[in-house]
Amino acid sequence: MRRIILSASVLSALVGVTLGILFPVTTSHALSAFSIQVYPGGNGYLSCGWHQTCLSPYPTGAALDFGDPTWVYFRSYGSGSSGGSLAGQGRIAYVSGDQCQHLTYVDIYDLLGNYRSEVLYEHVSSGYAGYNFWIYGGTPGSTTEYYVGQTIDEPHSPTCPFTGMHVHEQATGGGMSKNTSDYPDVSKCNSSCWLLKGNWTYWVFTKLWSY
Repeated sequence: MRRIILSASVLSALVGVTLGILFPVTTSHALSAFSIQVYPGGNGYLSCGWHQTCLSPYPTGAALDFGDPTWVYFRSYGSGSSGGSLAGQGRIAYVSGDQCQHLTYVDIYDLLGNYRSEVLYEHVSSGYAGYNFWIYGGTPGSTTEYYVGQTIDEPHSPTCPFTGMHVHEQATGGGMSKNTSDYPDVSKCNSSCWLLKGNWTYWVFTKLWSY
């Protein structure tokens, strides 16, 4: 009978392979975390605090109104831990609503194409439905400003309580948090209250995600 003599180095290698099969080593995946702060899309002054509709009895809600005829932009400040310069992508949608007729949406997707949030700009007409644009927000943080449409005079009707040219900005999906520290509730600021300038004064909504 022939004997097979293994050297110590070969034997060690075989033991290592066997242990690797029995107990595979898993490598951890470093998470990429992102933060997006959405700012007022219009340039007008705040005309109504957090509300559903800016009419008595002024129910509170997830929207702010910024008055005056104006161009409307998706504005955001983003930051992330990925090391790149991008946080995600925005996609514009424009529909005619059952009540008010001019609804412009920006859907927010991460860099993997996963849906994250949605912002509605109501009373805004847009010719850019289907357009995609990059949302910046790597390390360090950076801003995005992308034109989405223009405020428009809605038909005045009982189903659309429209009170003059303004953009009604609302988070409609994705669990965005609203800034109640800098913007008042509708009970403290209705259509007779003009407090804060739009544009880059204070962020309106924020959203965090990681993968």
